[in-house]
Amino acid sequence: MLFWYGTLVAILAAAALYVGLVVRGRTTVVVPVHDIAAFSRIEADDLSADSVLAQGSDGSDFDSVADVEGRLARRDLGAGDAIAADDVTPPLGPDLGPVHLQLQAEPASALGLDPGDRVDLMLTPVQPGLEATKVGAVLLAAPAAQDGKGAESYVVALTPDAARRLLDGLGRSKLLIAAAG
Repeated sequence: MLFWYGTLVAILAAAALYVGLVVRGRTTVVVPVHDIAAFSRIEADDLSADSVLAQGSDGSDFDSVADVEGRLARRDLGAGDAIAADDVTPPLGPDLGPVHLQLQAEPASALGLDPGDRVDLMLTPVQPGLEATKVGAVLLAAPAAQDGKGAESYVVALTPDAARRLLDGLGRSKLLIAAAG
C-alpha cells in the first residue's frame, strides 16, 4: 500500500511540474479572426486573443484585443497571424479614416516623416485672394515615388470634416505635407 501511495504522489508531482512548465512557457497574442485589408479600421470582433508557446512569439505582439481595437491595419493582415506593433497604426480617434493622396513632394523619409507621425496638410492657393488652409492628419503610409518625378502616394488618416475641407480646396490650391507643428 505504501508503494502505491508513493507512486501516486510521484505521478501527481510530475504532472504538476509538467503543467507548471507548460503554462509558464505560454504567452497571449492577438490575431485576426478573418483577413483584414490594409488601411481598414480594426474592431474588437475582428480579433481574438490566443495562447501560444512563448518561443513561437517574438515579443512584439500585442497581448490584449483592447490594445489593437480602433487602430488601422498598415498592411493586409491574414487570419490567424499574430499582430505585431508595426502591422498597425498608433491608436486613432473613432472618427478618423484613411484618405489616399497623390502629392508632388519629396519622399516622406527625406521629410523626416514616418508612419504614425502627425502631419499638417497645407492647401496653398494658386490664385491671389484665396486663404491658405491647414488640416491636421496622421501619416499612415508613404510608399516610394510612383513616377520618378517626386510624385508620392501618401495615405493619411483624417476626420470627415478635415477631409471635406481638404477636398473643397484641392481644385484651386497646391497641396503640401509637413511634420505637424
